[in-house]
Amino acid sequence: MKHPLASPVYLGVDMGAATFVAAQHGRSGTATYTNDAAGIRAYLKAITSWGTVALVVVESTGGYENLLVAALLSADIPVHRADPRRASLFLRSLRREKTDALDAVGLARYGAERDTDLRRTRRVSAGQEQLKALMRRYQDLTDLHAHELTRRQAPSLGDMPDTFTPILQVLKEQIAVIERAMDALIAQAPELTARFEALMAQSGIGAKTARALVALLPELGTLTRRQAAALTGLAPLARDSGKAHGYRATKGGRRDVRSALFMATLSAVRFHPTLKTFYERLVANGKRRIVALIAAARKFITILNAILRDNPLLQQSG
Repeated sequence: MKHPLASPVYLGVDMGAATFVAAQHGRSGTATYTNDAAGIRAYLKAITSWGTVALVVVESTGGYENLLVAALLSADIPVHRADPRRASLFLRSLRREKTDALDAVGLARYGAERDTDLRRTRRVSAGQEQLKALMRRYQDLTDLHAHELTRRQAPSLGDMPDTFTPILQVLKEQIAVIERAMDALIAQAPELTARFEALMAQSGIGAKTARALVALLPELGTLTRRQAAALTGLAPLARDSGKAHGYRATKGGRRDVRSALFMATLSAVRFHPTLKTFYERLVANGKRRIVALIAAARKFITILNAILRDNPLLQQSG
């Protein structure tokens, strides 16, 4: 990894908490760097001496990759933050063995072979990153709260339901703390405020959904119709083989965003003028209600994408 390359190169990085292993497609050997400011500076110095970097593929690993991704984007180096499931399937198709070095080599090959299909990670503000982190913690706590509520109703607990009350109260209080922190962060950033208010103006969108979309789908407003559907996991996927034509199904995408949008759509098909008409027409034409609802959610995200794209306040803040 010490020799300059004149042609564009594809790089793969396997992340860890303390270190990361880096490889380049088409060349043997890997290098290990510390996952801190010094290690990242050393990595950037190495790769910028090789010529034009076409793409760095970094597997999303619970946030351990955030410092490196931010540094690469600041240096105007294209980055793809790989979905762990898709990357894992690709790596398993190459070999059964698994080491950090082999994963880094495989990720570099993934970038080279799938270049045109891999979406580049956008550079976002520190406020956007912090909002995303808060939203992830908010989701953790709300999931835990829901699980505790379910457990409390178990018929075999006897007097144990009393032990759930203080835990539920603490969770409720901490959820409220994070909600206030997210609202304060949004209010401090003009672009986040503009996005939040534009979403809140739409029928069916409440504060919870608006926060989720602003935090977890910062690309909204820059996407095509198909990209918006794909990122939210609402694009219908064909299931055909020979003469058999299977039922189209939705899969993948950002599950947490899809869940928030789906709940908003339940309300929107009752009150949003366009979506109400669209949903009722599909049902009247014989579509199952769940199919009509998914189609309405897909239409909803394209509407929201267009609203953010064309909003003059957002164009000014951007």
